[in-house]
Amino acid sequence: MEGLASISENERQQIQAAQKNPQAFRPLYEKHYRPIFLFVYRRVDNESVAADITSQVFLNAMLHLKKYKITKAPFQSWLYRIAHNEVMQFFRKTQHVRKIVIDENLLAELKNEEDYSPDYLEKWRDQLIVAINTLRLEEVQLLELRFFEQKPFREISFILNITENHAKVKTYRLLAKLRKQMEMQISVS
Repeated sequence: MEGLASISENERQQIQAAQKNPQAFRPLYEKHYRPIFLFVYRRVDNESVAADITSQVFLNAMLHLKKYKITKAPFQSWLYRIAHNEVMQFFRKTQHVRKIVIDENLLAELKNEEDYSPDYLEKWRDQLIVAINTLRLEEVQLLELRFFEQKPFREISFILNITENHAKVKTYRLLAKLRKQMEMQISVS
């Protein structure tokens, strides 16, 4: 069973210090800013928007830190949950079109083969993007957490506030849905 990395004693002390004194939040901010920014950026594909959303994530984290309970889940997972909510809110408010960036390593990983020709992978990528575009935003978010962010199901369940089993079932159903969509594209072309 996949597990979450436990919180380090150093981070536990940093969190407890920041809960007592907001000025002590800085080391947590410095440690987690970059991964949270990249998480947001990969979803909005705009550096200034990503910076604004990431700032809001850390402001919310600081404002609600006293309510944060130290558990087995990493502190960063709590930040990802806040970031996920902020990104979803951004898309609901602005009606922006959601961007999906698929790099070559991820493409090969999703395809589970690295010996395909670049032309074949490019065609497969195009079909994958068309198939992903048929999904709802929440479904894309689940796939991104699992495959783009490479999060274990337990952490995904924490971030999305669903059960671990539900995260697994939804992921495998989405993969089957994508496969079916891509097969339909192949049969049409």
